[in-house]
Amino acid sequence: MKNLEILLRKNYSFNKKRIPVSKDGIHFITEATEFDAVELGKLINFIGSVRRQYKSKQIPIIFEFKTPDIIVRDKLVYVMFECLCYSLKKEGRKVYILWDPKDNITTQGVFTSPLRLLSSTSYRDEKSYITKFEDDISQTHYRKLMKVQNLKSNYLGRSIEDMSYSLKLLGLSESVIDKLSEVVEELVGNAGEHVASDCLVDIDVTTPHSKKDEGDDSEEYIGINVAIVSFSETLFGEGIKEKIMTNTFKAQRYSDLSIAHDNHMVLAKDTIDDYEEYFWNIAALQDKISGRRNLDSTGGTGLTVLINSLQKEAYGEYCYLMSGNKIIFFYKDYINFDKNHWLTFNKQGNFFHQLPEEKLFSFSNVYLPGTAYNLNFVMKKGEN
Repeated sequence: MKNLEILLRKNYSFNKKRIPVSKDGIHFITEATEFDAVELGKLINFIGSVRRQYKSKQIPIIFEFKTPDIIVRDKLVYVMFECLCYSLKKEGRKVYILWDPKDNITTQGVFTSPLRLLSSTSYRDEKSYITKFEDDISQTHYRKLMKVQNLKSNYLGRSIEDMSYSLKLLGLSESVIDKLSEVVEELVGNAGEHVASDCLVDIDVTTPHSKKDEGDDSEEYIGINVAIVSFSETLFGEGIKEKIMTNTFKAQRYSDLSIAHDNHMVLAKDTIDDYEEYFWNIAALQDKISGRRNLDSTGGTGLTVLINSLQKEAYGEYCYLMSGNKIIFFYKDYINFDKNHWLTFNKQGNFFHQLPEEKLFSFSNVYLPGTAYNLNFVMKKGEN
């Protein structure tokens, strides 16, 4: 997967401490109750140290999670773990995982993940993990690693058609399929055009989960869980930042965005740490705004509108964008537009004189070079 090595390089901190080798291999052992970005960061440092200290690829690497029913934080965190294992397998290393994840409607896809192929130290088919990581279609799962060289042809269109057909087999409605397909096409297309990188798409549809609603009746819900990852030296908002800061634009909408930037910098002073980085990510999500150097008149095609339309059909959702170590949550109550169709991310519907809601911003322990999306939608069975 192109640029995956940047993830390891950006997050590795040199450690002189020697990692011991036991009889069966090199162990990463954790007793954490939740697998989240903190644990992922520890994994990356461990992998970096192993690669530096042990050049032999015959020594097994064993990731051991001691806590039964360990909670997996979200889909993106285990997909990132898959990427790390993919990197190790591609260089010919033996990798095994000993864990027992908790079943959850937003992370049930971990049970159909290629990680399951690494769950036994007696497993010897070294190529199956790579194959399943790059391409896997089943009754509950769609995954494709879309190579950048193919994204410049009509391959993307054909892949989206194949994905739509697969989602239909998963039992989703035409409405949901159309919206998901548009979201994926937009995000994958951006990866190919803006940062010239591969893009990993992973979608799973869960088995029904029961939950008691009002009264004694219980309703069944399914999860539609999406992760999209593209690694690159270029962060999500960097293109539009360069265009605005160097005045390389002609359209009035970019002049207005420059004014909004100056206003926000005054409003955010001493209130939100590193706000400018968040601002450029929000700027890149705006309608008719593009970070591409020679493109002024067009831009965003309503990605947040598409996500919001899925959120409105859902009974629960957990959606965010991550680039670098900055996270922006897409809470449906804050995806609002002003009269000139600026996305405000606040309840006041004011982009120019009101900051986005602060709770939409978060910081990750892991630096993600490029852009990734985690999109979880919980829908009532029969309404999806």
